[in-house]
Amino acid sequence: MLYRKLMDYALTLLGHRRYTSCEIKDKLEKKCNREFRENFDEKECRAAITKVLNRLTELKYLDDDEYAADFIANRIKLKPKGRYGLVYELKKKGINPAAVDKYFEENSIHEEEIALKIAREKLGRLNISLPEEKKRSKIIMFLNSRGFNPHIIYEVMDKIFNKI
Repeated sequence: MLYRKLMDYALTLLGHRRYTSCEIKDKLEKKCNREFRENFDEKECRAAITKVLNRLTELKYLDDDEYAADFIANRIKLKPKGRYGLVYELKKKGINPAAVDKYFEENSIHEEEIALKIAREKLGRLNISLPEEKKRSKIIMFLNSRGFNPHIIYEVMDKIFNKI
């Protein structure tokens, strides 16, 4: 009964959007603590959650490697970030850093091109009357907040302001 209720809940969640294994596990634990604590002990809850996670993985509803690949591809298109930023976001979602490193080994992203593109867009949105040093500072902070490597940031700054 507990397994069925947790499986139904997990499938409902996954019907709305994708989740990582860690996110689903957290949601199932909260559900157990909220609604089933009176009828089932902690050991039964853990066993049911593990069973649900294993079944969802077996059915390929949960695949952290695929989630990471899709997340990175979408993030680069919609809200570009550097490698550090992507790794940080995926780590917050419970993705194993080794899986993320594996993705970057198999797929190259052109961080410098991405950084150059968004830096030029940011420069275009800045007030024209700002001194050049202020513009530089704002773009450096912007790229840093997006998780780009400092080496890449300074190469991009050279290309934009020195017109290399």
